[in-house]
Amino acid sequence: RDSKASSVIRAEAINEALQTSALEADMASRLARRFLANVSHELRTPLNSVIAFNTLIADDDDAACGAPTHKEYSSAALTSAEALLGIITQVLDYTQM
Repeated sequence: RDSKASSVIRAEAINEALQTSALEADMASRLARRFLANVSHELRTPLNSVIAFNTLIADDDDAACGAPTHKEYSSAALTSAEALLGIITQVLDYTQM
C-alpha cells in the first residue's frame, strides 16, 4: 500500500515536471520565433535600401556621379549587399526549420 502511494506521488511529481518543461519549451520557442522575426526585419530592411540605392546608381547613365569609378563602386557594393542578403536569408530560413 505504501509503495503504491509512493509510486503515485512520484508519478504526479514527474507529470508536473514534464508539464513545466513543456511550458518552458513552448515559451522558448515563441521567444526564438519573435527574435528571428525582429532580426529578419532589422537586417533585411536597411539592406534592401542599400541594394535599391546602389541599383539606382549603377543603372543611371545620367547620374551626376556618372564617373566610371562611381559605377564600379556602386556595382561592387550592390554585389556585396545582395550576397549578404542571400546569406542572411539562408541563415534565417535554416533557423526557422
